[in-house]
Amino acid sequence: MKNKEEKDYKPVSCNLYDRLEAFASLGQQVQMRYRSETGEELEQQVRIVDLETKDKQEFLITKSGLRLRLDQILSITEG
Repeated sequence: MKNKEEKDYKPVSCNLYDRLEAFASLGQQVQMRYRSETGEELEQQVRIVDLETKDKQEFLITKSGLRLRLDQILSITEG
């Protein structure tokens, strides 16, 4: 049986995933708007260091240690 978090996960487009991989591999700082676990919209500059898949969900990990599910990203631009 899937837990609620896994069930609610919506895979992101291949295009977005490819962009995130490029930002991570280049060590590029990006401006990211995202929805927190509490539903609050947040915006900050981050440096993506890795992408991972766990329990059929995809996450990004920033240099500061933020671990964010990819479907919580609202927008991301070069920073």
